[in-house]
Amino acid sequence: MMKMKRTAAFILAGMLGVTTLALGACSQNPGPDGSEHVASPEEITISIDFPKGAKNEDVKEQRIKVEKGSTAYDAIQIYSYVNDIKVYANVTDGKVIGIGSVMNGDKGNKKNSWVLSKNGEVQDSNDSEVKLKSGDEISWNFKVVKKKNKD
Repeated sequence: MMKMKRTAAFILAGMLGVTTLALGACSQNPGPDGSEHVASPEEITISIDFPKGAKNEDVKEQRIKVEKGSTAYDAIQIYSYVNDIKVYANVTDGKVIGIGSVMNGDKGNKKNSWVLSKNGEVQDSNDSEVKLKSGDEISWNFKVVKKKNKD
């Protein structure tokens, strides 16, 4: 019984130490472009086109720095953290399903969704698979699918 208590205390102390390190790392504030702790920075441009009536303003060609080898998902996470915008993603595939106050399926149609483009081309891959390099331009546009009238 004493050995179990000692083991539990050791595990708890280890978890506390890891949590403290993680919180310490997260508390370092990135610069306005998210670059303060980027070892191998690459500059990309990010845009977000919200639908009419959204609570958020569009983001027009904002330059940010990301780590070499980053993905589109990494970039929007950095941008959203620095600018205090919530981003929601499907945890199984890294696909963005919501930005700010707008989620896939909003605006009256389940087919409405966020669509990622890189350098002007719509991406079929999940956002976490779209690799970036310096000079890339990425954008998320909320695609509104018009409902067909039932006659």
